[in-house]
Amino acid sequence: MGKQAHRPLVVWSAISVLATSSAIFGASLIGVLFVYNEPRAFHIQPTLLLVVMPLIGLIGLMRQKLWGREVSLLSIASLWAFILGGFWSIFGAKPIAEFRMTTLTVSTFLFLITLLLLLPGLFARLRWGISSREFFGD
Repeated sequence: MGKQAHRPLVVWSAISVLATSSAIFGASLIGVLFVYNEPRAFHIQPTLLLVVMPLIGLIGLMRQKLWGREVSLLSIASLWAFILGGFWSIFGAKPIAEFRMTTLTVSTFLFLITLLLLLPGLFARLRWGISSREFFGD
């Protein structure tokens, strides 16, 4: 770790996922603060978790710290669980026959399925990938 190492593609992918998710959930946190007159802790805590934890992981990844990778892995796992819960609340409670598949519904469905399939792969490559382990000196 003494010399400057080339940042692998999996690290850049994790950085982009963490930055994007943090920006999206940061905007929703601002929305929660403006919608509710007296925001309660149960309104703010999940969103705050999905904003602060990726930012901490992002800083750690940029500084090539091992703790940054671990926090990033926790953030990616939390994001996956949050997306899975959202997917289940939107699409899981109703039978497929009840949906009127508009263009927005189809694109949302496909986007969520894509994220649910790609995030575990990113998690695995960041945690156990050879390039990631070499980059962090693991």
